[in-house]
Amino acid sequence: APVEQVRKKPALTLFDHLARRAVVSEGETVDGGPVYIHQATIRVGGAFRTGQIQHDDQRIDALVSLLEEVVGDFAAPISTTTRLSTELDKTIKAQVNYLVQCRQLSLGMGNLIKFLRTCIAKLPIDATIDTARGTLLGKLQNFSEERVAQARLTIAKKVQGVIQDGDV
Repeated sequence: APVEQVRKKPALTLFDHLARRAVVSEGETVDGGPVYIHQATIRVGGAFRTGQIQHDDQRIDALVSLLEEVVGDFAAPISTTTRLSTELDKTIKAQVNYLVQCRQLSLGMGNLIKFLRTCIAKLPIDATIDTARGTLLGKLQNFSEERVAQARLTIAKKVQGVIQDGDV
């Protein structure tokens, strides 16, 4: 699908020449094929595009919440020949492609997506949708707590030890 030009006054005129993604509707086609784009993905992508969510911490928190919603709402494939993990991976990939069209992902967001896709690939072949959902939601929650929240605390403690009264 061609990218439509949206002429909204950006904060930096340096990027005026770049195409910006227009708002789309749920279930539109992406990259030439029919793909389901979750409503939460459209909402978060719009917030990324307009600058409502700017900072890396906010963006990764929004992505974790988005992926939890997408995994929680995922429906099992109808076909018995298609693996659950394959369909779930396609769904996640479509959501990520949409977000990239709205705004490039940060390094931490890329790490989160790579982590989730690895977890999806490691799902047992005979996993039920409920088991897979529970496993992945738990992994996303652990990622958020261990890698994001813990990193914030570690950085804050390190900076607190370096900055002294009167430095600023």
